[in-house]
Amino acid sequence: MDKQSLLKQYVSIVQKVAKIEQRRVPNHMIEYEELVSIGIIAVQAMIKGKTEEQLQKYNDAYMGTAVKWAIRNELRHRYKWYSMKHKADSEEEGGEEGEDGKAKVKEAVYEAILSIDSLAAAASDNDSPFDFIKDPHAMPDENAEIVEMSRLIKEAIANLPQKERTVVEYRFYRNMQAKDIATMIGLSPSRITRIIQGALVQIREYLRSKGRNDY
Repeated sequence: MDKQSLLKQYVSIVQKVAKIEQRRVPNHMIEYEELVSIGIIAVQAMIKGKTEEQLQKYNDAYMGTAVKWAIRNELRHRYKWYSMKHKADSEEEGGEEGEDGKAKVKEAVYEAILSIDSLAAAASDNDSPFDFIKDPHAMPDENAEIVEMSRLIKEAIANLPQKERTVVEYRFYRNMQAKDIATMIGLSPSRITRIIQGALVQIREYLRSKGRNDY
């Protein structure tokens, strides 16, 4: 099968992953079409120069994982740019919708930092989906930043009160949504959302105390 036909075969996977990931962040953060483009670029990078034998291992689950982390890595980069570009405006904005939106983005970014770091640490060879989304222009400095931010976020989570820590660990470490956490521990989804947002404020303050004002 030629590369163009193979790429078309993976488009449906990219679209499914993009739809799922779009629900994780506010619409103003990144649009569905952009997520699809990021996913397609990731797929192109993965299949470029590969032999038929190498391509055989790229099953749907493998490709879906690579696309997901390519998108989340872009989100992390984009939020860093977004927060700097709009810092003055965001500090002046009011209203619950604006605050909820920023909290949702930050939640997704922290999750991406923790998850990418964990995925990278677990990779024991050059054959994991993570290897295909590394940015050669950002390594090793960026990788070091991910590891450092992951360490600080984990420290901040460890310092939370027991209830908040449990909820946040379910959210970040197990990638569970608020409604699923609510079912598990017997609280309402809205209460879980408030706990997560409150915890994000505490994590942000901890990061600021460590001189990290950009997350």
